[in-house]
Amino acid sequence: MSKTLRAHRLNWISIAKLREPMRVKAKIRHRHEAADATIESIGDEVLATFDIPQRAITPGQAVVFLSRRRSRRWWMDRLKVRL
Repeated sequence: MSKTLRAHRLNWISIAKLREPMRVKAKIRHRHEAADATIESIGDEVLATFDIPQRAITPGQAVVFLSRRRSRRWWMDRLKVRL
C-alpha cells in the first residue's frame, strides 16, 4: 500500500502547467476505481498524495488525473513510485 506516487514525462492536455496543488481523482490501472488525491508540481514531476493508501502502484504504469472541478483529463504516460 502506498499513499504517494511521483509521475514524470507529463503530457498535459487541458493546461500548460500545474501551477498550484489541485484536488483530483487518480486512476492508476485500467480497472482501478479512481481515488481522491492531491497533486502538486515538484520540479518536472508531479507528486500525487492519496487520501487513502492505494495498492499495487508500480513503476512503469500510467496514471490519469481527472479534475472534479472542471471535468478535464490529463494523461501521464509514466510514473515512478516514491518508496
